[in-house]
Amino acid sequence: MVALKPSNLSLPKIDLDPKLIRTSFQPKFKAVSGMGMGVGLGTGYGLGGFGGGVSSFNFFGIRGRGDRIAVLVDVSVSMVEDEKGGFAGFLRVKERINEVVKKLDDAAMFNVIAFADAAESWQSDMVIANEENKMAAKQFVYRFNENKANCGLSYGNVGAMDIGLPAIGGTTRLDLALTAAFQNGADTILVISDGRPQVEKGMPPNLQAEYQKKLDEWQKRNAAALANVRYEEQKVWVPGNDGKLREGGPKGPETKGHFETRKVAVNPPRGRPKEPEKVYWTLPDFLKHLGLLHETLYAKKGRKLPIVHCIGYQIDNEGGDFLKKVARTYKGNYRRVTQIH
Repeated sequence: MVALKPSNLSLPKIDLDPKLIRTSFQPKFKAVSGMGMGVGLGTGYGLGGFGGGVSSFNFFGIRGRGDRIAVLVDVSVSMVEDEKGGFAGFLRVKERINEVVKKLDDAAMFNVIAFADAAESWQSDMVIANEENKMAAKQFVYRFNENKANCGLSYGNVGAMDIGLPAIGGTTRLDLALTAAFQNGADTILVISDGRPQVEKGMPPNLQAEYQKKLDEWQKRNAAALANVRYEEQKVWVPGNDGKLREGGPKGPETKGHFETRKVAVNPPRGRPKEPEKVYWTLPDFLKHLGLLHETLYAKKGRKLPIVHCIGYQIDNEGGDFLKKVARTYKGNYRRVTQIH
């Protein structure tokens, strides 16, 4: 560079993500040796960031390394069932999550995402793993499933992307949590869950049209009867509340069954068309959805696909097989954990 004019220099183009760090403070970086740019694992999957902040982790017995790490935690009510140790058992899960975050290298990037009937991302993007952020992430995780007053998660800040498969709801929304991790450009995704996601597809357009046609015809045939539907007050038996927990919070205090007086239709026309049953994603649907996401968020941007490691927490065989196949698809490991001490 001393010998040549600057105008004669042809420097190689280096594609770096200008959004790598979006923080309002000045982070401290450690000098790291032995790592070049874009550390790969030889499989097309792996570390696609700078490589300077590569951090080791021990995720419930699964060991690995990454420099943009997303931790996905299932906070469904089922995670605090009595047979799984209740709230004390889930506290141990949170403590282990905190240990993973606590031991991240302070030059690595990370995020934490909780999911149940919805998904909530702690940060909108990856942040540096300094002590301040680690403490804030711990507080985020610890506020879930503390007691019966705040169980589960019904609303979150993660929405579905248009590039994936359509979904209208469901439970154990791992799809939304993975969507957030993919949007963050994570190179390593760590998942702990106790069940298979149930993602509702919604009614296919042809079935929706067919059902609507039948409903319109039924309403037309019974227009007079519908206009003359008579209501009267009747005593209706209301079942008791078992007091068990539900997503988004407790069902409420235990109550006994009782009669209530309500207005009831006594002469409605019969034969109303039955709405088609709900349809849920299959495993191929789930993997297709992730494939659409990684094509847009990774492949088209020249990023290597993320590695996904999954922990099945006291999970059944069906749920375990699901997580195992997701992990293997993304070159990760799967492990079933029964107890956490």
